[in-house]
Amino acid sequence: MTTAPPLAPPPWHQALLHPTHRRHREARRWALATLAATLLFLVWPELDLLISGAALGPAGGPRFPWGEWAPVQALYHGIPVFGRLLLLACAVMLLVPRGARRRWPALCRWRQRAIGLMLALVFGLGLAVNAGLKEVWGRPRPHNVIELGGEHPFRQINQPSTLCQTNCSFVSGHAGTGFVLLGVGLLAAPATRRRWWRVGLACGTVFGIGRVLQGGHFTSDVLFSGLVIWGVGLLCQQAWVRWRAWRLRRHAG
Repeated sequence: MTTAPPLAPPPWHQALLHPTHRRHREARRWALATLAATLLFLVWPELDLLISGAALGPAGGPRFPWGEWAPVQALYHGIPVFGRLLLLACAVMLLVPRGARRRWPALCRWRQRAIGLMLALVFGLGLAVNAGLKEVWGRPRPHNVIELGGEHPFRQINQPSTLCQTNCSFVSGHAGTGFVLLGVGLLAAPATRRRWWRVGLACGTVFGIGRVLQGGHFTSDVLFSGLVIWGVGLLCQQAWVRWRAWRLRRHAG
């Protein structure tokens, strides 16, 4: 009786398991982007009010008329469904049996991509964004600030407050649901990582623009949502790489 050969490691696994300047360079890019965004909104906090104010309607009508546009409403209601479908797709891929992965090697690649996306969904979007910053930072949403017709004073990004008790403005969960797509390439080869990073950036930006038009989020909420997802993704990638390297060394020994 012969036993089936073990699954061969994906062709890109060596690039992940050996520390390279590429991963270090990406971490430096994230740090520089975060520093630049922080300095921009600390030096020019009124930029948030300027951009959100441009979406205000004339007196006597809806405060944020573009937010009532049918495509923006469809996007707003559809994004949470999209996020749940992503989570379901990841769960399905993780349940693919070993025999099927051995028979169809492409399933190995997509299972690995599902792992990366799941990490970004759970630790980035679920914990860092929705259960973390949105619940503790207390930043009022644009439609709630005095400068845009609300009742609370504006708070810039470095000013946590108690003006909002739950599900607050900083950072954007809807935009994060788009940015989280960068996780598909999190554990893949560099070219795939870059491709899915661009997909995540595009989706997060579009989702975020919809929320700005609705008066639901400031521009900085959207921008820092992407930076949080990206940063948590890099941490998850490093943890996964080190864990896989430890397992390979243990089996080799």
